[in-house]
Amino acid sequence: MVAALASDSTVVAAHAASLPGVLHLLPELDGGPRSRAVIDMAASIVAGGGRAVIASPPGSAMVDVRRAGALHVPLALDRDNPLVQRGNATRIEALIREHRIRLVHAHGRSAAWSGARAARRCRAAFVGTFHRPYHSGGFFGGSGAKTMAGADATIAVSEYVRETVVRHFPALADRLEIIPYGLDMDRFDPARVSAERVVQLATQWRLPDGVPVVMAGGLAARKSGHVLLLEALARVAARDFYCLLFAAAEDFESMQREFEELALKLGIGARVHLLEPCRDMPAALMLADVVAVPVAAPEPFSMAIAEAQAMGRPVVAAAHGAAREQMEGQPMAWLVPPGDGTALAAALEAALDLTLVQRQHRSHDAIAGARIRYGRDNVSDALLAVYNRLLPDNAAAAPATALTGEG
Repeated sequence: MVAALASDSTVVAAHAASLPGVLHLLPELDGGPRSRAVIDMAASIVAGGGRAVIASPPGSAMVDVRRAGALHVPLALDRDNPLVQRGNATRIEALIREHRIRLVHAHGRSAAWSGARAARRCRAAFVGTFHRPYHSGGFFGGSGAKTMAGADATIAVSEYVRETVVRHFPALADRLEIIPYGLDMDRFDPARVSAERVVQLATQWRLPDGVPVVMAGGLAARKSGHVLLLEALARVAARDFYCLLFAAAEDFESMQREFEELALKLGIGARVHLLEPCRDMPAALMLADVVAVPVAAPEPFSMAIAEAQAMGRPVVAAAHGAAREQMEGQPMAWLVPPGDGTALAAALEAALDLTLVQRQHRSHDAIAGARIRYGRDNVSDALLAVYNRLLPDNAAAAPATALTGEG
């Protein structure tokens, strides 16, 4: 299972106040789970009195960096080119000295080599997080992974990712920590979602009254599990349901044509609706009677599952990747063999057959478990605990040349 992270956020936040400065190295700033996790961490550091710097290529989430109170520095950390990485190492070293950074955290292999080199030269602590399963990825990719494996502390976002890393770096077996992505539990809280928000979405999407809603997690794509989901729904077409799919805005028109044609071919065309991504996912999830996440490829961590569990929704998911640990032992959770449309249809029927009393009872347990596993404060506490283990109490006693570049 995903590690349960329970620590006293007040105590850890007090420790954060003494942090001299943390530099995060990120290969993208697109608002996805990885960049969101880094921004949340930066916000926790700043809230605790520390200083946070995020170096990454420019991206759509730059405004969120500013809201978190962190400093953004543009840097091409998404390339494996050795010449670029050497240049990045020099720039990172300058950042460390300028901002009195005492800990460098690399989020990905392409940033690891440059970050580790600069951290060593400046005598800063170095942390590496594997956000994705390990694969060789050629010479330079393998070099970056080896660098992360040799960090002062190494983190994986799930047990699934951890297993792939340990297979290639057995020495990490006893020290690779699992810290999942966190969720804003104030936002993903059913009690905080007003009826007006839910009604507005239901009206906008023209949902029929009283018809159960099957909501697909993640974005629809040609090689996603959404085709399998429609095929499974065609097997249960004798019962009422309405299916909501989401597709990225840039792919929406082509996906709409393809999925509408498939739904018509399967005889469920009138009951399948493709939408652009929703900005109010908590309200959207309140409309879902079941959330289906039958992804074709294993995921390192499923935000769709985490969000559905936080909102107390029944979840059906393919039994591979991190979904297995996220779903194991959880109420209202059905794991099905990947690619098995018959099993998926049976699980969907079982979820839709839950009575109102069963849903209410199990929803409470699902929400409580999600708060422990994914609560943003718990995740931040765990990361801050790692940082504070690596930063000695006498960090201020380091030579001035290591902090300022003088001399």
